[in-house]
Amino acid sequence: MIDIKKSSLSLIFIFLVFGCIEPNTEDLWNITIESVLGTDGYVRDVHVENNLAFLAAGEAGAQIWDLSNGFQKIQSFSLDDIGSDKEITQVHYSSLNKLMQLLEYNERAYIMTLDDSLYNIESSWGQWGAEDTRGFVISDSAEQFTYYSVIKKDHFLKWGKWEYLHEYGGYWSRSSVEGESAEIDIYATPTSIALSNKKLIIGIGQLGVQIWELSDINSNPLFQASIDLDGSVESITLVDENSLFIAKGSYGASFIPLDQIEIDIETNSIINNIPIAKFAEDLNVNHIAVNNNIAALSLGSKGIALYDITDYSSPIEKGIYPIGYSYKAQFWGEKLLVCTREGLQIISIN
Repeated sequence: MIDIKKSSLSLIFIFLVFGCIEPNTEDLWNITIESVLGTDGYVRDVHVENNLAFLAAGEAGAQIWDLSNGFQKIQSFSLDDIGSDKEITQVHYSSLNKLMQLLEYNERAYIMTLDDSLYNIESSWGQWGAEDTRGFVISDSAEQFTYYSVIKKDHFLKWGKWEYLHEYGGYWSRSSVEGESAEIDIYATPTSIALSNKKLIIGIGQLGVQIWELSDINSNPLFQASIDLDGSVESITLVDENSLFIAKGSYGASFIPLDQIEIDIETNSIINNIPIAKFAEDLNVNHIAVNNNIAALSLGSKGIALYDITDYSSPIEKGIYPIGYSYKAQFWGEKLLVCTREGLQIISIN
């Protein structure tokens, strides 16, 4: 009886001592916030080209910052400058055609030409798409661009082409060629869209994702199949045509190797078991940015989480960092740009 008591006391002592030991943090990564680019509105999106950061700055409209010259703001556009009544939530810029495109919250996308030097608005060309646009992707060239957008209200995937016409001094116009602008009812509520070469992926909330194909970058999309997922798809990230990361809100995140999916083209159904990798299941994930072996997860009020994705099929958590309310992130070389309510945070990962 005495031996039993001694053994019990020893077990209790071991539990108390080792249960209070801090977890091993040697394998976690460290971050350094190098700068915070302050904006009047929340930063909702960032597009980087030629070391320039184009920001969707919410109620403050849009801004352009030079990242290579001491993080200097070089231009800003108010809602009045843009012609918008609501906050700006998405931005795209192409140096090929000097076009900046801005999405007004739950409305349409604005298109405008910027000049070469000070990035002032040279010409505004109106809007494209439909009301309640939830996201768009662009295929650019010097004298035309093709857009694909998802419309929540109508459950539509829409696409169309704009061309640069040289008459009357030159101007941008929607293509008048029959069949170049179209829409499809996807029979689901879209939340996001991503494009990589000939692969088009649409997030459809609680129903998962849809896979679409393009025979070429300017062709009409062809439906391939749907993948049902747990949770509700908040956003999607196509690293390339074969690698899909999905942010699923309170259900965490998933990785899907698209090249391992077998599709019956007659029934548009998947005929094999997809090796879906789930991770960050204890987190509320809004967006995922990927660069080489690093995935940065935006967690809303909890900041960001970093994962080692050297093996895409087996992500390893490397830390959670409460840097403020985070909407999304994008890599700029080895740096991480995080869109937050405090501004655009520029972070190095150690």
